[in-house]
Amino acid sequence: MKTAYALIAILGFRTLVALAPAAAEAGPTQTNAAPKPGWTVEDALSWEWASEFKTSPDCRWVVWVKGVPAWFDKYLFQTAQEDPEELKPDAPLALALKLKSAKADGIRYGRMTNGTLVPETVAHGTLVIGRFELTRAQFAAFDHAYKVEPGRENFPANDIPFERAKAYCEWLSQAPGERYRLPNTSESDSLYGKSSGPENTLDYWAGGSVNPDDADKLRRRIAGLGTQAPLLKEVGSLKASNSDAAVFDLGGNVAEWTVTSEGEGRALGGSADLPADQKIRSRRPAPEYIGFRVVKAGR
Repeated sequence: MKTAYALIAILGFRTLVALAPAAAEAGPTQTNAAPKPGWTVEDALSWEWASEFKTSPDCRWVVWVKGVPAWFDKYLFQTAQEDPEELKPDAPLALALKLKSAKADGIRYGRMTNGTLVPETVAHGTLVIGRFELTRAQFAAFDHAYKVEPGRENFPANDIPFERAKAYCEWLSQAPGERYRLPNTSESDSLYGKSSGPENTLDYWAGGSVNPDDADKLRRRIAGLGTQAPLLKEVGSLKASNSDAAVFDLGGNVAEWTVTSEGEGRALGGSADLPADQKIRSRRPAPEYIGFRVVKAGR
């Protein structure tokens, strides 16, 4: 005699669940009828709507699936997948937690060395680089003529010529035991590879992917904002790298100076005034959207 199961309704979940053996043995009398108490597991699974049934691993339970809640998958059938992380890597809270580890002097990012604000550097792959693009407050410690508006101390230093970026690294290297340089162009793949999340590029401001024609139209609209580099954001405002020590803005905000094998400057990485996809960029970033990031090297 087949083992039979009674089907009872769990109204709150709109689900019929076989929870207890039934004495009767009866098969389905019509294929379009609802399951009845007394049906066996075999009867239920041979029914016209068999695709709407689930069985437990030990075949002791059968469920007529009509909106089965996750609780049954997890505890009854033991088939539930692991819950996803409660915090997505690009979530604002994840960003805030990563920023909390950044060194700062009051509200200004960086660390104080001999009374001077200098950039914090962290390991990123085989390099030790600035956690952020060089900030305006940090560059102003070197170039006292560089004006920093109140509240913009942590914006990236922008409109910086290549030679001035190199001069900053030389100045920063005067401290005992410290040596800094600009990244080499050959290191660009490890620094400015394809982004996997939101960055401060023209796509971010347009709300979606931007083609060359749209980029030209948007550029004219941006000019109507009437300020220099209005698309720049405070460093660390968007995506961090997925490395252990968070590094910010490698794919956007300001393009960053690198040094070619011939010793010339080339601005690489994303910028707020250009589309994220390098293949469709029809121009170089505007000077006001070029800055730099330091690389710390051993003596």
